[in-house]
Amino acid sequence: MKSSAPPVFCELAVKAIVPTVRAMLAKELSSSYMMKQQDVAASLGLTQSAISQYLRNVRGNTLNLEGVKGIDRVVRELAEAISNGNASFSYINGKYCEICRMVRETRLLCCLHQKVDPNFNVEACSSCASSVRGC
Repeated sequence: MKSSAPPVFCELAVKAIVPTVRAMLAKELSSSYMMKQQDVAASLGLTQSAISQYLRNVRGNTLNLEGVKGIDRVVRELAEAISNGNASFSYINGKYCEICRMVRETRLLCCLHQKVDPNFNVEACSSCASSVRGC
């Protein structure tokens, strides 16, 4: 029987960072810009039920990014652009990449990586540090 391959960094990012940022955006858009869940959902290309789950912390809680230097600021900038209708796909994508780089710099995914791959050696890993420039 084959063992499953360990996850690559981008898999962890998609499963942890993206939902967490979506949750942060949903909260920011609904609280700071008084957007309805349906409007937030339309703005983010999601369903209203997904937004409801983000707002209730049912989804998007794998990583705690609140308070991580710079991330709150980027989420606020992104929410403002979305609420004003000034957020192009390129702008949104760039902001997600910026947040991803910030997360890699803090090595927040290392512990998560170790949970899904017990053989992962946090101390010996340099994947995040070496890939920070590459995204």
